[in-house]
Amino acid sequence: MKKIAAVLLVGSLAALTIANSQSLEFKKFRVSANQSERITGILCSSAKSCVVATDVFGDGGGIYASNGTSTTGRLFDGSKDKFNFFGFSKIGNLTFALSNNSKAFFRATGDAAQAANWKFGRFANAPGSLNAQKGLGQKDDRFVLAVNGFFSDTTDELGDGTLFEPVWSPLDAPKDFRLIYAQSNQTLCRSAPGSSVLPQKIQNMYVAPDLSVLLYGTDFNDRNAEKAAVCISTDGGKRFYRGELPGLGEQDHPLGLTCVSKDKCFAFNTKFTLSYVENDYLYYTTNAQQNPKSTWKAAKLPTLRDNSEFTFLFFTPDGKNGWLGGNVQKGAPLLLSSVDGGETWRDSTSSIRGIAGDEQIHSGFALDANTVWLGTNKGNVLTTAK
Repeated sequence: MKKIAAVLLVGSLAALTIANSQSLEFKKFRVSANQSERITGILCSSAKSCVVATDVFGDGGGIYASNGTSTTGRLFDGSKDKFNFFGFSKIGNLTFALSNNSKAFFRATGDAAQAANWKFGRFANAPGSLNAQKGLGQKDDRFVLAVNGFFSDTTDELGDGTLFEPVWSPLDAPKDFRLIYAQSNQTLCRSAPGSSVLPQKIQNMYVAPDLSVLLYGTDFNDRNAEKAAVCISTDGGKRFYRGELPGLGEQDHPLGLTCVSKDKCFAFNTKFTLSYVENDYLYYTTNAQQNPKSTWKAAKLPTLRDNSEFTFLFFTPDGKNGWLGGNVQKGAPLLLSSVDGGETWRDSTSSIRGIAGDEQIHSGFALDANTVWLGTNKGNVLTTAK
């Protein structure tokens, strides 16, 4: 009894924080009447001003405005031209909705929840025109666009007529890839960026807004598949080196990546074997800038049910509180939470099970530890906002 009391006393602050995370009360609001419309991205400038991105497999999604607790309007209807959206990239006062066409741009200046602030147009060129956009960043006058299969850059002003050129897509770019690969002692990544997994993975490529770090995972569908690794660039996408994930097999390549700083990054995926799917993994590094000598560690996860799947990872702006969403057997929600920057996790599914039903978590956003949004695969958002 004394031992238990001592443990509780020493860990009282941590326990209180975890309890607060567990006691978050979610409510649900519908974004779209179409239950096939998956919520792929949520971005809020305040608890009362948000934008929501959606996709519909085989059709078109949309961009919606929200006051944080309900939908206030549709900003763009993608059904006519079958535009789908996969979240947002925020650069200064510009918000970009990432679409399924690399040449299309959807950009808001200022408050993204206001329809008048949005502009639609087309770049003159962006490699992989039928491939989905996955991230956009800027340093000085240079922009880098991540598209399934390519990282491309430009020094043009972003808008109609912008010309992007491929900067990284082994074995196509750079043109002397084979030479520089040999000179790197084979530490460069040779897998192409992105993945061919459907429906689209939302976090399979990562671009920091300031280009301080860019990531993608080696691909288990790649015929040149390497050991499971994260491909890391710290020079704005010109070179990507492997950061190997210890203890994983050649089929266990990550399909989810994100960072909370230029050094602390995360990689996750379902763990594949020859005959069945085991529980997911989550790795993190605190020294991504030491690429290719970055070290990756397995996060401490709770015991998960068979056929659990992670789909989306996000944190508060300070990087301390995190949520990892997904599903169990494609028919029930899964939600883990962390209060130590993503190094240890606990199961918080009980906080949403009553209202989520059979919906799966596919996106999320947090203003702070108490103001959280979760997007589902059936057109709904779960939120603690008031």
